[in-house]
Amino acid sequence: MQCNTVAVYIRLSVEDGDLNVSSKRESNSIAHQRMLLNEYIQSKEDFQGWRILEFCDDGYSGTNFERPGFQKMMAMVKLKQLGCIVVKDLSRFGREYLEVSSYLELILPIFDIRFISVNDHFDSNAYIGTTGGMELAFRNLINSMYSRDISVKVKTARKTRERKGEYIGGHPFYGYLKDPSDRHHLIVDETVRPVIEDIFDMSIQGMSTMEIARALNERNIPCPVEHKKARGISYSKKLTEEKAVWIQCTVRKILRDERYTGKMVANVRSSAAIGKNVMCNNKRSDWIIVEDTHEAIISENVFQEANTALASRVRVVNRNTNWKKSGNLFVCGCCGRKLQKSKGKDIYLYCQKARYMPDGECGNIHVDISTAQNSVLAIIRRMGQIMSDGTVIRRKTILLNAAQLEKEAERIKKQLQKHTTDKGLLYENYKAGHMTKEAFIEAQERSRQEKVRLEQSLKEKLEEAEKRKREQKKFQQAEEELRTAAFLTEYDPEAVGQLVEKVIVYEGGRVELVMKNRDMYEMMTQSEIVLQA
Repeated sequence: MQCNTVAVYIRLSVEDGDLNVSSKRESNSIAHQRMLLNEYIQSKEDFQGWRILEFCDDGYSGTNFERPGFQKMMAMVKLKQLGCIVVKDLSRFGREYLEVSSYLELILPIFDIRFISVNDHFDSNAYIGTTGGMELAFRNLINSMYSRDISVKVKTARKTRERKGEYIGGHPFYGYLKDPSDRHHLIVDETVRPVIEDIFDMSIQGMSTMEIARALNERNIPCPVEHKKARGISYSKKLTEEKAVWIQCTVRKILRDERYTGKMVANVRSSAAIGKNVMCNNKRSDWIIVEDTHEAIISENVFQEANTALASRVRVVNRNTNWKKSGNLFVCGCCGRKLQKSKGKDIYLYCQKARYMPDGECGNIHVDISTAQNSVLAIIRRMGQIMSDGTVIRRKTILLNAAQLEKEAERIKKQLQKHTTDKGLLYENYKAGHMTKEAFIEAQERSRQEKVRLEQSLKEKLEEAEKRKREQKKFQQAEEELRTAAFLTEYDPEAVGQLVEKVIVYEGGRVELVMKNRDMYEMMTQSEIVLQA
């Protein structure tokens, strides 16, 4: 007896949704699918008196069938608690060609489940004893290719919005808020407007960026980070200090930002390569600049005057003491900022925050540079001695069995190939009448469980083998770098920078090294390496 329960299945990928708005519980497309399917069912006499159950997966990819709503629905299918499944189109059901075909042509027919795809005009009752035809097969194949094309369409849509001058970022930049009636439009943050105006005025009056920052700190005006904190907005937590302050680069960034004149500036940066999270700066000629998109805080004339004054204050650099930023590994143990190197005969390290807030704890960071550099070299030499210990070398051999794991993975792959062949033979035996429907369903379930077990085992073996390879590479790299650095007779920023991510300097000259491969050193020694001096 057929079960008079129809399942309405709704799905939307996270990339296609609009759940980034915190106040929304579900995306608009989910509501649209629900309305379409309910109207379809109500219009069909076949479903008069049927019970309707909804299964929803909002924010799940169609290329993966491990979705909670889908799995719950299929569990009811196997218990014969459903009579029909209705979806908006095949892509909502799934986007993986082979899996979708398996469900439509094998699994659902076995359990006598009627399947309807509304927009594809497909009803399995019209194809009893046959497949859905070439048209359905092509639709299914095209759906599996769709996910590869979606990123290109998203980027194109983004560029279109940028050329219209719409704001499409997250939280707006300092000085602006999102318009409550239009999230792509900005309005002035009136609590910050006077601060922006004062910064430009002070620059025009001849004050340097350092003087402006110091003046803002003396007036206890919250810097952009503190302003975000006060409004409960997420912010960068790279600094270890409890309270951030105004500094030169923050003031300079505001003075050079054309968006304060009412322009929308976009496409300033772009991905360096497809599929990689690496950004590069675009040429100004490639920027997308749209005039009069939001209320200006300062006029174009004021902007130009302030930037002319900023450019006229050229800092004279003493090249004998100039320090390349990339080679400066020393950071303040109080606030986390890069330490500066003093000029003159006696060179020492100091924190620039002390120049903005002389009474702060950062003022206690005052270390002779030679002393700090010699401490770093001493720590590196000690690490070299630890890594040459016989116990460490023995532990290294544990990593060398990645090849054995790969052999086991190949064996499992062959088992999976055999499993696929056996699955086809099983279906042929059922079609030939050599086994009952109940026996076939039971064998199918055992086969599915075995496949899941093999796939999980294969995944674990490959992941472990890849992990071992990465660890081998890291260990060999660490050995080579330490071997080179251990023989340094004087501090070389480039050589030390190969091993060290940063050197934290504390009051009294104590330093602590944060290593790039710290996890590797700790793993090989099975203890916490002392990286302090």
